[in-house]
Amino acid sequence: MNSRLKIVIADDDPDDVFFFEEAFKKLNILNYALISFRDGKQTMEYLQAAQNAEDMPTMIVLDLNMPLLDGFSVLRQIKETAKLKDIPVFILTTSKSPAHRKECKDLGCVEYYIKPIKINELVVIIKDILAKFEEVK
Repeated sequence: MNSRLKIVIADDDPDDVFFFEEAFKKLNILNYALISFRDGKQTMEYLQAAQNAEDMPTMIVLDLNMPLLDGFSVLRQIKETAKLKDIPVFILTTSKSPAHRKECKDLGCVEYYIKPIKINELVVIIKDILAKFEEVK
């Protein structure tokens, strides 16, 4: 991974965003910028305002349960918007529902992950996200 990652993470829990960043530090990954939003509405406003490739994230990590606009709606809007549809989207949520997983996969997410309890489990998930990102980019 030579180029700088620009990751948008949409999650209303600041602790989850903190642990996501801590997992990157544990992996000693330094070439990234993390931009976080606490609701789906802010996330979509940011993405819609992006004017060029430099403004676009290289990947998006979405929680499903967010205020104002949930992760399903954000994912649907991303995949229906020409300038956004090719950005890889990963779901990181507490929902273990097979129906939620299926819906997200049908909408076009790259992968669906259940939020872990331990930081070391999150490190494993982030390694998988980065590997899958390399496959789809």
